[in-house]
Amino acid sequence: MAEVWYEILRHVNKVSQSLQDPGVALNTAVDLVKSLVVVLEEMRGKFDEYEKRGIERAGHSNYKAATRRIRRRNRACDDGTRPETVLDPRERFRVVFLMIVDSLIVALNERLSAYQVVNNMLGFLGTLQDIPPAEVVTAAEVLVMK
Repeated sequence: MAEVWYEILRHVNKVSQSLQDPGVALNTAVDLVKSLVVVLEEMRGKFDEYEKRGIERAGHSNYKAATRRIRRRNRACDDGTRPETVLDPRERFRVVFLMIVDSLIVALNERLSAYQVVNNMLGFLGTLQDIPPAEVVTAAEVLVMK
């Protein structure tokens, strides 16, 4: 888990430091958050790689949960006869890994959509010297209408 969090926090820290720069343009901020989402989506498929790094760092491949007693939950009369799902420690870790990465992706996408709304309205202000005057007028008219 330390390897996973190290990788996540390293990327988040880079983006966070860039976003805190007073000179960062709105367009750049949107692109930075988009790039962080892409990195997390790529991480999602690399569970085996992070597990391998963790095994190398720990010096063994035993999961702590493998030595624990398996808890059985009390069943009510109307729970049915289906057996309880029991995951091995590796699969439990994989589920937690996916939950962490997916939660971060969802949270970043929510923030990204808010940034994109603001960027669609005000993004042209950061590129005034690079766009033709007709586009500036059009963008300003759109801003006034909203």
